[in-house]
Amino acid sequence: MTKFRIYTLEQSDWREYKAIRLQSLIDSPDSFGSTYERENAFTEEQWKSRLRSKRDNINSILWVAASEKELIGLLSMVINLSNPGHASLYQMWVGPEYRKIGVGTALLNRAMKEAINLSVDSIYLSVTTTNTDAISIYSKKGFAETGRTEPLREGSDLASQIMKLTPDASTA
Repeated sequence: MTKFRIYTLEQSDWREYKAIRLQSLIDSPDSFGSTYERENAFTEEQWKSRLRSKRDNINSILWVAASEKELIGLLSMVINLSNPGHASLYQMWVGPEYRKIGVGTALLNRAMKEAINLSVDSIYLSVTTTNTDAISIYSKKGFAETGRTEPLREGSDLASQIMKLTPDASTA
């Protein structure tokens, strides 16, 4: 079994973050509201900005999963400080060769534990309705469909569904 660890990135790690984020957009273009073309054009400052924990009334935490050789997974949690009881998860991705070994679950567990530490009472995420593997992982962790859907992004025929979790010690 592949060993991996989960940790946060600092602004100085922006190149590593850029590499894994662009890799996720290439591998799973129908899983994200953004595109490779859009984010590949980001400046160094834009990448660094995404790694600032507090900016523009937002508290943001980005975790990566890493094997001994490379970054293999990614997840971010954003809390708008004007509504600190609600958090949103973004950028969830695990490299294809590392799927189904617990990386995604470990990333979710880390985010849920942090949400509990920050007294968050609702965690939201959006998942493409055709991504049954992701929906299954989220459902197993206690996320429930809200009945709300939205377009994945402008120009896409795909839809995303909103899922919600009320975190507690049993979910982390």
